[in-house]
Amino acid sequence: MTVIGLDDLYQSIDSIGYPAVLKPIQRGLGERSMIINKQSDITKAADFLETGTYVLESYIPHDHEFSLMVAKGQQDTQVFPLMELKLKQEQLIEAAAPAKINEDVLAEIMRIGTAVAQQLTYVGVLEIGFYLTKTGTLYVKGVTPGLTTQGNVFDKVSDVSQYEEHLRAIIGIPLQPIKPLQPSIMMMIQKDQMDDIQTQWLLKDNWRFTFYQQTPDSQSTIAGHVLVAGDELDKLQLQVDNTEVWNKRTRTNNKEE
Repeated sequence: MTVIGLDDLYQSIDSIGYPAVLKPIQRGLGERSMIINKQSDITKAADFLETGTYVLESYIPHDHEFSLMVAKGQQDTQVFPLMELKLKQEQLIEAAAPAKINEDVLAEIMRIGTAVAQQLTYVGVLEIGFYLTKTGTLYVKGVTPGLTTQGNVFDKVSDVSQYEEHLRAIIGIPLQPIKPLQPSIMMMIQKDQMDDIQTQWLLKDNWRFTFYQQTPDSQSTIAGHVLVAGDELDKLQLQVDNTEVWNKRTRTNNKEE
């Protein structure tokens, strides 16, 4: 249901039920969403609604979330390796590729992704999000045309980036075949993590850091991202977890909640 103000939200939640997720209609890099678990959460949405029109929809409890990036050109289509995402309150924390997933589920995701891309009268990179529940049920979360934050993981995972494929598509030249190079994990960096990140900058030779330009009036808490590349995802995840940079923040947030 479309939501413009708090009155709309209070009226819509009765039909949608809990939990629900509030998403911006105009999707793009850095856009935020919010999960509403109970009525007292609705007042927290006031700041969100000041920025534009939102959509309220049912939130599906799930064990895994995946992101499939597809580049669609004038004549051809290329598919990037599947990513698994970790989010907190719909805010991206981590993206890992290629995702470790059952072959049958992967085949179905690829089938859906290809079918969606073929039916769209769109040229460029698009993202198709998926939920996988504990019972093995697969849901399409949504389709987002354009570049995504999590797509930056392909700067290490594949031999072509989302940006290059997007430009190739929109100017009408053939897309470059996408070849996987190595597993990689992208971790989002928050401003309050910068002291710990500077320490890791000195210690890690397989970590590539990117810091975003900040404007004086910026409301974003995101300072950048880091790409961790290597031979095995499990070892990379252990390397990330052992720093406790992100674990520490999770424990602090949970304590505040």
